[in-house]
Amino acid sequence: MKLKSKKVIMLRPEEILSNAAGARTVFDSYELAALGESIKANGIIQPLTVRKNSDKLYELIAGERRLRAAVAVGIKRVPCVLCEADSCQSALIALIENIQRCDLNFFEEAEAIEKATNMFGLDRVSLCESLGIAQSTLSNKLRLLKLDAVLRERILKASLTERHARALLRIEEEKRNETLDTIIAGSFGIKETDDYIDSLLKTPESEGMDKTPIRKRAVGDLRLFTNSINKLVNSMQDLGIQAFTKKKESDTHIEYTIKISKASLESKSIPYQMRIC
Repeated sequence: MKLKSKKVIMLRPEEILSNAAGARTVFDSYELAALGESIKANGIIQPLTVRKNSDKLYELIAGERRLRAAVAVGIKRVPCVLCEADSCQSALIALIENIQRCDLNFFEEAEAIEKATNMFGLDRVSLCESLGIAQSTLSNKLRLLKLDAVLRERILKASLTERHARALLRIEEEKRNETLDTIIAGSFGIKETDDYIDSLLKTPESEGMDKTPIRKRAVGDLRLFTNSINKLVNSMQDLGIQAFTKKKESDTHIEYTIKISKASLESKSIPYQMRIC
């Protein structure tokens, strides 16, 4: 991208066309309102970036949130920097800026990448170099688009991560909603989610024709067991017993250690003895 001029120009919001390849699809109304109030009080500190398209009209490259917030609070003119960029460069610049500023959720990133490749024919190698990511990372992001709109919304609403979303792709499409129910209800982390989905995918054939029923809630049972240990230790500490726990987890096992001070057990300040069965 090349600056047409370092001079900031003031444009009316209605003069600026939206970017057809814009990456952002969701705008938080509360955040926009807060940004609007800040702009109303302090002005737009960072100018928008625009270009002139083939029709010689101004088209937005970067700064859509600032533009929307400014319009909402009645700003008549907004500061812009004019750049030389074709439609392909414009789409790529907008995508890079949004990703670097962490303004997009991971589904929006995937949609923006797909749009950039489809609309402007950007090859994946060049795109990866521009975004600074590996081709495998790019492929994993695009795979997220296999999840339907309802699942995407539920994943974002539950504040789950991109890795949670990718894990769901391992499950048959008709079982994903039910699986997501369990993940959300159990507040599963990444490791718990992977373990749970592994348990769902196990079959008698994969276990050497072992017909033993698979406990699909094994991860949930472990959480209950861990909570029970923590409650027991907390109760001991309330009685003045010096008890501490330490958890170590590897790829093959979980080790839970409880350390109790003998001296604190003999303290006269403890009203009664605790028997651990």
